Amino acid sequence: MSVATGKVLLAVFCLLGLAGTILPSLPGLLLIWLSAATFAYFTDFIYISSSNLITLTLLAVIGQGIAYLASIVGAKMGGATSRGATGALVGGIIGLIVAGPIGIFLGAFLGAVLLELPQKDLVSSIKAGFGAFLGALGGTLSEFLIGLIMIFLVFKELI
Repeated sequence: MSVATGKVLLAVFCLLGLAGTILPSLPGLLLIWLSAATFAYFTDFIYISSSNLITLTLLAVIGQGIAYLASIVGAKMGGATSRGATGALVGGIIGLIVAGPIGIFLGAFLGAVLLELPQKDLVSSIKAGFGAFLGALGGTLSEFLIGLIMIFLVFKELI
């Protein structure tokens, strides 16, 4: 395969990865990183350096961490207890499986509300759920922005 073909495939998979930061059916940041690592390996790290790949690795790990923890932090900021924060995380994962991208946000909201209700009144539980919703939304936005940075770093090396 020629380098030009490899660059085109790299661009396609990076853009698919960027879409995956919003559409959870694709492994977003992992796909961007894996595309860059594969291209770097097959081109003997001429176009994408090992130091750039380390930076991409750190960004991907940080981005994934933010995405997973954001709904917990949001729930806590909304006044959730540890039960509500756990409900936000578990609800977001179940929501993703059941309802796709929208399910992350609704699941985080419902998970926090349902696990807060035995301890708090309805208004406080909904406040915690809304915090979890905003946190999940912020996590998705953060993951998308980190994906853009990763793609910029990859494409900067190719031009």
